[in-house]
Amino acid sequence: MKALSLDMGGTHIGCALVEDRTLLDSVRISSERAQTLASMLPLIADALAGLLGTHDVRPQDCQGLAIGYPGIVNTRTGEILSTLKKYEDAQHLDLARWSHDTFGLGHLRRCRTIAHSLVGDYRGLNVLIISGATIAGAFDYRARVDFVTVPSVIKLKDGEYTSMVVASLFDEVVHEARRPSLPSTRHCIGERSCASSTITCA
Repeated sequence: MKALSLDMGGTHIGCALVEDRTLLDSVRISSERAQTLASMLPLIADALAGLLGTHDVRPQDCQGLAIGYPGIVNTRTGEILSTLKKYEDAQHLDLARWSHDTFGLGHLRRCRTIAHSLVGDYRGLNVLIISGATIAGAFDYRARVDFVTVPSVIKLKDGEYTSMVVASLFDEVVHEARRPSLPSTRHCIGERSCASSTITCA
């Protein structure tokens, strides 16, 4: 399975595309004079996009973005706790949101976490995840959590979205994803009411 990775060094940032345990390609960005991590994010995005384009890989084909950071990180929440005097603005950056907004990565994993928490807290609740990620089937799901994939969309440089399949289907995909009455599995136990929930990963 493919993934993007970043190695945040003190003098350079290594950007790579990997598959399983094999390094497919990598580039280095000089960061010796960088004062903030925010100033480096556009360069990092361009470097990662270049790697994807060179190998004809779509962001949706990657499982995620792995980041090695020179500091103390809460691996459960992804929060940077200490910067060790490098990229001191990193504690105030939401890298998970940046990954999602830039490459569309991380949203499925977050949706799974939310769904698993919901079914753990509420007996009888069923959750249906709707996603355009082609790798949705590669993840494990708890009981009462299921998923449906719809045609993928990608974010363009101008901030607009377009369909990965037939362009004319884009409006239809968005319309269906926003419908309030999305299909979901319901279970009723005795006199208790049915419970269901739908999470759209967009």
